[in-house]
Amino acid sequence: MIYYFLVILSCLLTSGQMGFTKAYSAKYGDGMRAVYRCSVLSGLAFVVIMAVKDLITKNPFEMTAFSFVIAIIFALINAVCILFLFGGFKNGEVSRVVLFTNLGCLMVPTIFGFFYSGEAVTAGKIICLVLIAAALFVNLDFKAKGSNKKAILYYVVIFIMNGLACVVLAIHQKNKWGFVTTNEDDLTTTIMFLYALMCLCVLGFLYGFRPVKESDTGKVENMPLCICLSAGNGLLYGIATLLQTIALGFIPVSVQYPLLTGGGVVLGGLLGTLFGEKIDKKFAISCVLVIAGTIALGVPFLDFAIL
Repeated sequence: MIYYFLVILSCLLTSGQMGFTKAYSAKYGDGMRAVYRCSVLSGLAFVVIMAVKDLITKNPFEMTAFSFVIAIIFALINAVCILFLFGGFKNGEVSRVVLFTNLGCLMVPTIFGFFYSGEAVTAGKIICLVLIAAALFVNLDFKAKGSNKKAILYYVVIFIMNGLACVVLAIHQKNKWGFVTTNEDDLTTTIMFLYALMCLCVLGFLYGFRPVKESDTGKVENMPLCICLSAGNGLLYGIATLLQTIALGFIPVSVQYPLLTGGGVVLGGLLGTLFGEKIDKKFAISCVLVIAGTIALGVPFLDFAIL
């Protein structure tokens, strides 16, 4: 039961991280320099906290070759995805960004879990997938803000990249090849460090070789606020990733990600209200579908394999 609680807590933290990202974007813009400045501070903040934790607990840092490769791939995906995340906030809506993030984290790894991990394809899981997918699409209104082609492009990339990130975590956790792996703390710390390093390299390139655009010329005012928003972003995202990784060792991929998606739909809509977005009937319907889909996972008479 505790691992299901970790999944729920991870979902809450991820939604909070989206809030920090949106607040930073509203305050400091969404130019590439602003985006990667936030990313560098976010990654380093998490690494510092974890380093302090290891010093206090006297826990030595360990890293294996397989885990390091996984960390590089995950960090690279994040470094690409963060730019589209900010673009989604600029051209679309918070709730839609969260929806497509969760849709990617649902569909891609759940299907992957069926084929890669050999998890049983039960009636309950299929019903859950169908209902949650319906909830996500019902809540999309392509006549409202964010229906332009540019916004949809951002949404699609966010969908793909977040799905791939979840698959990478699942590959590391299941480890069918028998490689030696490190613990979840050190893996997540390495991911965030590499993520910060990659973003720092991009930032250095932008300042050294790219002409400064008007949107990037403004000086950062109130540096403590800039650091707090960036650090809060990194801490919440890093801890959420850590909790997901721990839970993956005890909850099947095809169960964990529907739970994350269900919580993400509800929290995404509520988060949108903080930025002036309205909760309409479609959102209410999607919440009902999400709850029904999540319940379907735990109904005993639906827990039979169909494939």
